[in-house]
Amino acid sequence: MTIGYFQGKERHLYFDLTDQMFRQRAIVHGERMGQTAKIEDGWELDAFDAFDPLYVVALDKSRRCVKGAFRYLPTTGPTVLKSAFGRQFDPPANIDSPLIWECTRFTIAPDAPRSLTRAGACRTTVELMMAACALGLEARIAQTMGFLRCSASRRYRRIGWAPEIISVSETGLAAGLWDISERALAAMIDRHGFAPVIKHARR
Repeated sequence: MTIGYFQGKERHLYFDLTDQMFRQRAIVHGERMGQTAKIEDGWELDAFDAFDPLYVVALDKSRRCVKGAFRYLPTTGPTVLKSAFGRQFDPPANIDSPLIWECTRFTIAPDAPRSLTRAGACRTTVELMMAACALGLEARIAQTMGFLRCSASRRYRRIGWAPEIISVSETGLAAGLWDISERALAAMIDRHGFAPVIKHARR
């Protein structure tokens, strides 16, 4: 499996990957999670897809089939946390830093093979999280912020990269910060026995 990435402004160059990613988001974040997502022509899009995010996709060996994806946005610009969505957290979480990026719309394709790593974690999830850390290191950021269910904390401990919970909503959704470091990436590689192959989608 390979991890590919491209900017939002490049979406037209990677229509097939973009089409798969947004259709998977429609199923996972719209239909299954019951989120208030805008689904149009089978795609799930929100306002933040207009701000040139970095899209990161897990690809099969042919590099044609998307197995999972997430979206990265710098917190110095518009983010999900800064929107009305963020007001549900207590204490209020307001992050605006050139050293922190927001990771959202983390999606595993519904039809992706559920192969496990030697630590018993979903391989696609692990590869995407390794990529989040590795790309963060390349961008010289210190942390990534994202959302998770409080009940999912065990999953991140199994992966070997657990967040610091900074705020929780009444629905059990938490905002967390993951530290980005060479040590964190090395720990995941050691735990699962492989390192991600990360390339720009065009390479």
